[in-house]
Amino acid sequence: MLDFGHLKGKHSRENLASYTFLILDSFKLKPKLFSITRDNASNNSTLCCHLYKKLKCEFNDKDKPNRTKPLMHFYSEDSYIRCLAHVINLICKAILKELKASTHKEAKAILDTIASATTKQGKVFCESDA
Repeated sequence: MLDFGHLKGKHSRENLASYTFLILDSFKLKPKLFSITRDNASNNSTLCCHLYKKLKCEFNDKDKPNRTKPLMHFYSEDSYIRCLAHVINLICKAILKELKASTHKEAKAILDTIASATTKQGKVFCESDA
């Protein structure tokens, strides 16, 4: 993380890209940007596209023998990484919803009840049984 600031105005692709561009510039990281880790908000996707366009004004995106600008390593949508913590959070919420549980304790109690009932019925399946 490079900066955690308040973005004035809309969280549009232009504002997000401009702010990111300024932060990268202040740390002299524009030519070193390789990827952006983000959640699944749609404005993050358009941020990557808009930031790529801004960087392309100063950098080449392909390594050509006669290039006149430095090479960049950021390639818009191809350079973003989904945040694993965010993905895991979404998965956990979906599991809790499916179990009709609002907390991990409720979910554990439900799963323990299912496991206990399954064991009593003799329906425990192990990979070694396959």
